[in-house]
Amino acid sequence: MVLNLMNYLNIQFIRDTYVHPNSVTIKKASMDRKSFFPDDPIIPSTVTKKEWLYAVAIDYDEVIEKLDEESNWGKWLLFHDHIEMSPSTGLTRHDNAWQYIMRLVENHSSKMTGLICAKCSTGWMGERAADPSSTFGVICCYTTDCFNKRLAKKAANSIRRVYKYPKNMFYKTDEDTRAKKYRHLGHRFVSIYKHTIENEMFERDPVVPFQWNRV
Repeated sequence: MVLNLMNYLNIQFIRDTYVHPNSVTIKKASMDRKSFFPDDPIIPSTVTKKEWLYAVAIDYDEVIEKLDEESNWGKWLLFHDHIEMSPSTGLTRHDNAWQYIMRLVENHSSKMTGLICAKCSTGWMGERAADPSSTFGVICCYTTDCFNKRLAKKAANSIRRVYKYPKNMFYKTDEDTRAKKYRHLGHRFVSIYKHTIENEMFERDPVVPFQWNRV
């Protein structure tokens, strides 16, 4: 039986409407926090002994080892503050986002969501490839083929269906990660796709790199 991406969260949704800046009326979901968070959630900011937490789709085994291998994999990147904690939940925005993404990946097949696995940065204080001065954590949401635009869009839509990420998402290939291409190291135009809050996807122009073309 195909599970509904929203039902699996066991969230009591209360639907209301608000006016988008472009005057398009869309739905906004609020939720009862107690119905979502488990009694003992995994909190990334409290994990200090390892650099990453992982979630793997139910139809894949031993995926984590492949993250460091040569492949055509790529990932949508979600960045959140991992320092400031909410007084009501005790979670950072990064912690909160991982609760959604972890369950999206672990409770569904990759055929349903387009996502094979995800990983989340922690409170680990060791050496990182990312900017050491950054106050943001990152969640990487993986697809198996960075050249498959339909798969990338499916994965992005799945993420936004269960989690309200408030800005554009960007997609980076594992090849560029292995090549150590990072913005804080001076690299520009690294991401190949962009997905907006309106669920529109764009690809970077191969000739004019600062230009985005609708997919």
